Amino acid sequence: MNQEVLTAESKNPGAPIRWRIFLIGVAVLAVGYLSVSVVPALLGRDETAGETPPPPLVEVVRAEAEDRTFTVTEEGFLQPAMEVDLVAEVSGKIVYVSEKLAVGGRFAEGEVLLRIQDEIYAAEVERAEANLASARANAAQATAELTRQKELSSIGASAQAQLEQVRASALSAEAAVSQARAGLRVARENLADTELRAPFDAVVSREQVSIGQYVSPQTVLAQLISSGEAEILVGISPDDAAAVARAYTHSGGRLEARVQPAQGSALQDRLTGRVLEVGTSIDPQTRTVDVVVMVPDAFSAARQGQVFARDFVAVALPARSPDPLYSAPSAALRRQSYIWRINDDQRLHRVAVRPVSIAADRVIFASDENLGGVPVLTTALTEEAEGMEVRIKNEAPQGGDPTAWLNQRPTGEAYRVAEIVPSERGVRMGPGEAVRP
Repeated sequence: MNQEVLTAESKNPGAPIRWRIFLIGVAVLAVGYLSVSVVPALLGRDETAGETPPPPLVEVVRAEAEDRTFTVTEEGFLQPAMEVDLVAEVSGKIVYVSEKLAVGGRFAEGEVLLRIQDEIYAAEVERAEANLASARANAAQATAELTRQKELSSIGASAQAQLEQVRASALSAEAAVSQARAGLRVARENLADTELRAPFDAVVSREQVSIGQYVSPQTVLAQLISSGEAEILVGISPDDAAAVARAYTHSGGRLEARVQPAQGSALQDRLTGRVLEVGTSIDPQTRTVDVVVMVPDAFSAARQGQVFARDFVAVALPARSPDPLYSAPSAALRRQSYIWRINDDQRLHRVAVRPVSIAADRVIFASDENLGGVPVLTTALTEEAEGMEVRIKNEAPQGGDPTAWLNQRPTGEAYRVAEIVPSERGVRMGPGEAVRP
């Protein structure tokens, strides 16, 4: 048997060598794979786990000190100061209508708008005047008789009963005079009511009248609004009402308000009004306080076609804060209650604020801290916490003032920073995230 094996090996002497070479190649490939994939991954994970991410880059601005006055804007209806329905007080046929009695027509106070046929009412006045004259004559006669009976009674020439009867007749005559006088007054008023006059300087807002039309009492013939001042009633929050009241007092009772178009308004002009009254009670349903604004000459002839009664308008009311005010971009405000200021060590410090005016790009707020010129955070970070360290673009060298760079640009200017920051092990994509290249 040994002779057979030796014979096989002697027949193929290179087979063992090739087998060893194959095994050595497999081992080399395995080691290479481990060194290329597994070991670097382990080393990378360990190194990344031990690496501290740099603080996030942020955008900051300086808060600006503001005057204590600010603006409260609310919407309301532009109402005429006076408005009345033109109503017939007597019955009759209309015999005269002013050519200006049409929508948009203007009348001065006391000017005649229309007349109702007055012949019957003029005759009633004459009859009432005659009745009064007759009653006065009867009263004079009764008074003379009473005087005579008193004289006779004083000498015993007339009975007491006779005197009392004459006295009653005299009183009745006086009452008849009063009644006749009242009848004459009514007759004259009816006659005057046949002529309808403008009760104030007015503009016709609606009319339905024509000559020959028969009208009866309480028939509405037209609607008039005052051609001068207008009033706007707006409801604001109690805090805003208190601020407007402070501004009203500070102005000595002459607080101006600006009236401008609201969304969907037909107003084509900007008006200036004056605050007449700041309410002292809260509406139980809306929880607001009423403020009345008067706008002079709102419906004057010069503004016809530009200003309209009952239009929906916006009113800007001056208000005054009892505390110092500051402003910053709206992006600095967090939950409408606080901001983040950047301390000298470039760490966040939370400051409570009380917003008084919030616009799309700017917020005005009060604070118990002095924030004038203080850098505040406007970048929205995924995580924000008290004492959190941040990095500011163009920060000062180590040992210098970390906020000195802010003085290089105008106050209030914002600084945009790069969101992608290279690092040794990857690329930082904003705060708190890292991916490998």
